[in-house]
Amino acid sequence: MSQSNHAARWDEAGRLDAQYDAECNAMIEDTYARAEAVLRLGGDHSDLVRGALHEAYLIARRKWGQIREFEAPLGWVIKTAHNVLRRERARTDRETALPDEIPGAPATTTDSWEAEQLRRFWLAQLPPRQAQVFELAEQGFSNPEIGRTLGLADSSVRFYKSDARRRLQELAGAADATR
Repeated sequence: MSQSNHAARWDEAGRLDAQYDAECNAMIEDTYARAEAVLRLGGDHSDLVRGALHEAYLIARRKWGQIREFEAPLGWVIKTAHNVLRRERARTDRETALPDEIPGAPATTTDSWEAEQLRRFWLAQLPPRQAQVFELAEQGFSNPEIGRTLGLADSSVRFYKSDARRRLQELAGAADATR
């Protein structure tokens, strides 16, 4: 192999690496907040979730040549971070509780921020798996995608979604009754 061919291959590899960096960074910026919100619904402390996401995104960058072809890399990121969290829980042999983000539900929802806080408050009252399934469904994931992401059967996804909707309707009804 001549020196010019060798240099050309290095240049091409460098360009491809820069392209992958840019694409992966764009994916991270696009998915981080949603992935963090879904993982937080699992009941893990925010520092653990951020650490798991950091590791998942590092893995994503290493495998970006494959992942970039995925239609929805958010599901892959969530599943990978979920596995990181599960390994961490097994390693430390402890469970963490979902921190109370809101001490009580606001009396009225006058703006979108308060509505979002009320939504988070209600989701925090659901069992973690129900909250995760509901949040992924709200983000547009299909039942099979939710099942693959969280490792659930399709019937379990449907069950969790219907129970979550029922419980959220109960919470909304109770909130309306107190106004």
